[in-house]
Amino acid sequence: MNGLLEKTLFVIFGGIVGSLITSRSQKLKAWKAYSFVRLEIDRNLKILKRLRDDVSNIYKQNQTEQQRQITDMLNSQEDNVPIQIQNLAWQSVPKWSYHGWESQIAPLALVLSDGQVKGVYDLQVLLEDVVCIHLKIGNLVKNYGDNARDSVLPLWDEWEKTTTRALQSGNPLKKARVIHKWLSIVGFNPFVKPL
Repeated sequence: MNGLLEKTLFVIFGGIVGSLITSRSQKLKAWKAYSFVRLEIDRNLKILKRLRDDVSNIYKQNQTEQQRQITDMLNSQEDNVPIQIQNLAWQSVPKWSYHGWESQIAPLALVLSDGQVKGVYDLQVLLEDVVCIHLKIGNLVKNYGDNARDSVLPLWDEWEKTTTRALQSGNPLKKARVIHKWLSIVGFNPFVKPL
């Protein structure tokens, strides 16, 4: 009887230890996924910033004052599509990457707060809105040229507001401190402030 009790306690103890080890290794994988997805989001935001800068900065550094005056004159024509909008229309539509997020959502659930998950989804919606507006502007300008002016001006305002909101919201996955990760892995979640 004594041997049966020892075996039962050993099995229970072994199950508890095994469960703790498995749980800790899953948290470690989750933090690796967190770093990967964080980089993916940073990449998307850099692409958006570069596109906005390329479209908005129509004046190249070596452009003369006379060229700037010509551009300003063209933009002031009431029947022309402004240069920035034409520039956007001919830019390639950005391709965002969500592969890391989509493939790592299960392990990330172990370390993300509800606010972070909402932040990632909100940012993805903004990025998709940017693409949708970009496509509309591109199609209108390519199909109708300057006749699209009245249609593209409100879309341009919407594109600028959406890109600004996306860039200002930034990456919802902040850089996690090493101590935060290790406390989470060890199991001191109640004592760790959310990111």
